[in-house]
Amino acid sequence: MLDPRRRSSTGRDCPVRSAQGGHIEALNLQRKKNMNTQLKRKIAFALSMGIITTGIISFVLLALNLGFSKGFVLTWLRSWSIGYLIVIPAILLIGPRLQAHVDRLVR
Repeated sequence: MLDPRRRSSTGRDCPVRSAQGGHIEALNLQRKKNMNTQLKRKIAFALSMGIITTGIISFVLLALNLGFSKGFVLTWLRSWSIGYLIVIPAILLIGPRLQAHVDRLVR
């Protein structure tokens, strides 16, 4: 930071690092770490929630529509994986916009 009270022989400001400047940099670094941690948590939550919800929904719908036939498990795993591949990008892309919309509505 520049301290206007410190001047060189030419009358120009001399760069002086204050204790406050170092503190601000540390706070900025901590904020970046917190934002990075929050982003990781949101992604981990989306992946976990996607696994659980697509697994339950695909299992129940397949059981209701086809019953527990011979190839049930393989058909369910295939349906589950396709559903998961569709839902994760949707959660990551649509989720933040939907969250912002809900936040505006619920103020």
